[in-house]
Amino acid sequence: MHDTWDTDKLKVRILIAEPTEIQGEGLRLLLEREKDFEVVGVAEDGEQALKLATVQLPDVLLMDIDLPALSGIEVLRKIRSFRLPIVTIILTFSTADAHINEAILARVDAYLMMSMPVSRLIQSIRLASSGQKLFEKTVAPRVYQSYVDATESASRNMFSDILGRREHEVLKLIARGMNNRMIARELSISQRTVQSHIRNLFVKLKARSRAEAVAQSLKKGWLDISDIA
Repeated sequence: MHDTWDTDKLKVRILIAEPTEIQGEGLRLLLEREKDFEVVGVAEDGEQALKLATVQLPDVLLMDIDLPALSGIEVLRKIRSFRLPIVTIILTFSTADAHINEAILARVDAYLMMSMPVSRLIQSIRLASSGQKLFEKTVAPRVYQSYVDATESASRNMFSDILGRREHEVLKLIARGMNNRMIARELSISQRTVQSHIRNLFVKLKARSRAEAVAQSLKKGWLDISDIA
């Protein structure tokens, strides 16, 4: 009795969210053949998946991205916002960039293809449940690019919070090699105002020169190479 309890404790508890009953039940049967897996439920839409996730608190939520009521991405976002300690795995036929990008931004733990061999799916669930991030090889290159894009987007949002609109304009003109007089004429402001903006830029960027301010902004992703003449 005690040994059985210990074995059960070690099982990975899995909730499946799949809109097609045949596929959902098929996944259940496949996973329940594994001694270390326990399927705690099968949801047919996003709302049911979210409700079961909050009640059952599975170790793993294995779901399609195209769910009725709430999409897989919306379920992901809500699970993250609720801070539920659930490993999230998208299992889908979709290789659309929009889906991959949204899943990355929603902090999915694994993005797998429905067409993958069963043995690899089972191994992937085990690895993801132990804390590894997994992405099917057909989408892996775009996952990296999605991460880069998301990081740059966050950096630019931070930039807009730190620098004012006018300071941004002055910075771009500095990057084009304009002096104070040229910047003042371009923006229809006084040279004294330009000097004030530049002082603020140096303080905020911790820069000691125009070149350093531009270099720091490029490094942070706050300027593009195209901003430089």
